[in-house]
Amino acid sequence: MRRQLLFGRKDQLHSHSVRRFIEEFERPSRGARYESIINLIADGRRLAAALRPVAAKSRAERADLLRGICRPYLQAAETGVRDRFTNIDLYQVWRYFRHTWSSRYRRTPGRVLAYLIRDAAQPHHPVIGIASLSNAVMQLSARDEWIGWTLDGLLARIRLGELTDVEALEALRRRVREDLGALYTEDLGFDGAHPPLLEDALEQRLAELAREALGQRGAQLKEGGVEREVSLEGADLLDRAKSPLFRAKRAATARVLLRAHRALSSTQGSLSSLLADSEARWAAELALRQTKQHFASSAIMEITTCGAAPPYGHLLGGKLACLMMASPTVVRAYRARYEGEASIIASQMAGRRITKDPTLVMLGTTSLYPERSSQYNRVRLPSGTIPGQTSSVDYIEVGRSGGHGSTNFSAEAEEALAKLAVDQREFQNVNFVFGEGVSPKMRQIREGLAALGLQASDLIRHGSPRIVYVVPLARNTRRFLLGVDSSPEYAFPLDDDGGEAVAEYWRSRWLASRLDHAPMLDELAKMTPEGLRVSCEWDHAPPGVQRLLF
Repeated sequence: MRRQLLFGRKDQLHSHSVRRFIEEFERPSRGARYESIINLIADGRRLAAALRPVAAKSRAERADLLRGICRPYLQAAETGVRDRFTNIDLYQVWRYFRHTWSSRYRRTPGRVLAYLIRDAAQPHHPVIGIASLSNAVMQLSARDEWIGWTLDGLLARIRLGELTDVEALEALRRRVREDLGALYTEDLGFDGAHPPLLEDALEQRLAELAREALGQRGAQLKEGGVEREVSLEGADLLDRAKSPLFRAKRAATARVLLRAHRALSSTQGSLSSLLADSEARWAAELALRQTKQHFASSAIMEITTCGAAPPYGHLLGGKLACLMMASPTVVRAYRARYEGEASIIASQMAGRRITKDPTLVMLGTTSLYPERSSQYNRVRLPSGTIPGQTSSVDYIEVGRSGGHGSTNFSAEAEEALAKLAVDQREFQNVNFVFGEGVSPKMRQIREGLAALGLQASDLIRHGSPRIVYVVPLARNTRRFLLGVDSSPEYAFPLDDDGGEAVAEYWRSRWLASRLDHAPMLDELAKMTPEGLRVSCEWDHAPPGVQRLLF
C-alpha cells in the first residue's frame, strides 16, 4: 500500500501542471504580486534552538515556556482570501502543502471545508499542518454499525439502553413518511403527503414508469453525448424533477418507500415483534438506509486530510490538526457555510427547493495505512479542556474498512477504463452529476472492468483495510443520527471557538512530552525551508512506468 501511494504521488508531482503550480509559488516571477510560499515553511533550526532550553526543564515548567515558541491558530483556507504575509490565495497555500503528503492530491466534489493551522509565534506564521472535511463516505460498515444504521447495530443500541424499542420504531416510520412527503408525486399516481397503502396496480405502474424513464435517459445520452451538471440557480426544478433521470429515481424510490410504509404500518407492536416478519424486517432495513442517506449528507463530515506540514511532524503537529478539527470553530463554520443551501438531489426529486439543516454532530476518518495509526491513536479533548465543555471528545476506533478502493490503479489506468466504459455502452453513463449515484469514479472503474470481462469486485479490493474512526461531538450523537432526538447536546458550548484552549492542551499534553525525545531536536535542527520545499522531490528520478495495476 505504501508503495502504491508513493508511486501515485511521485507520478503526480512530475506531471507538467503540478510542476508549473509548484514552480509558480516557490519561485515567483519578477512581476508577481506575491512572495515565495517558502516563507510559510518553518525554519527547523530556529525551532530547535528555541526548544532546547525548554527541553532541559521539568514537564511542569515547559507548558508556560512553550507559549512563546509555538502559538497555533486555525485559519480557513478559502479561495479569494489572501495570506497577509505572502499575498498568496489561502486555498493555493493549502494545496501546495497538500503535495507534501504521501498520497496524490485529488480535488473533492461536494461540501468541503479546508483549513490551515498556523504558528503565530514564528516569522510569517508558518504552516503547522493542514486539514479538510468533505462529504461523508456512504458505504462504511464499521461506522454504520456503531451509529445503529444497520439492523444489528440498532438492536445493540436498544439492548444497551441508549434508546427504546418504541422510539426506534417511531423514528423509522417517521423517516419513511417524511421521505415520501419530500417527493414530487403528481405524475406518479398518488399523493406523497398522504401516502396510501401500496397495492399491486400502483406498484406495477411505478416499476413501469422507472423502466420507461431509464430507457429515455439512455436514448438522450446516445443522442446528446455527455450529461452536464445543472446549477440550481435559476433552474426550473419542476422540469428537472420530470427529466428522465429524476423521473426514474422518483418512481423507483416511491415504489420501495410505499412498500416499506405498508410493512411498518401494519404492525402495532414493538420493533422486536415486527422483525419476526421478513417483509417488515426488509422495511426496517430500508428505513435505516434512508436515515443514513438523510443524516450522512448533512450531519457528518469526513476528515479527508489531516496532518502536519514539515518540519512540524517532529513536534506532533498531526495530533494538533486532529484536535483542531474537533473544536466548536469547525461546527460553527460548517453551519455558517451551508445554512440555507439547497440540496441538489433532494430539490430535483421534490421539484422545489429543499434545504437540509447543517448540524454537524460527528466526524469520521480512516487511517492511511492498515497498521495502527499514530496520527489518531489516543487523540481526545478531555472534559473541561474548552471552557464549559461537559464531556470528552474522542477519536474512537470502531473497526476496519473493507479494503476496497482505487488506490491500486494508476491515473492512466483509470482514464483508460473510463474510455472503455463509454465505448462499450456507446454513451457516457457516468457523468459525475448529482443524482446518478454515489462514488462516480468507482462506478466508472467498475464499468470499464466489466467491459474487459473482468470481475470488478475482485480487482477493486486492494487488500489493505484501513482503521475506521468516529468523533462524536455531542452526548446524544447516536440518538440524533437515528432521528430519535431532534437536536444535539454538544459536548462544548458553541459560543467559544475553543482554539486557544485546544492549543494549550496540545502544548501541555503532546508537545511538552515530545521534548523528552532528544534525537527529535537533532533532526529538527537539520531542517531548513529551502530543504523542505516540495520541488526537492524533483532532485530524484521520475517514478517511471508502473506496468502492473497492483
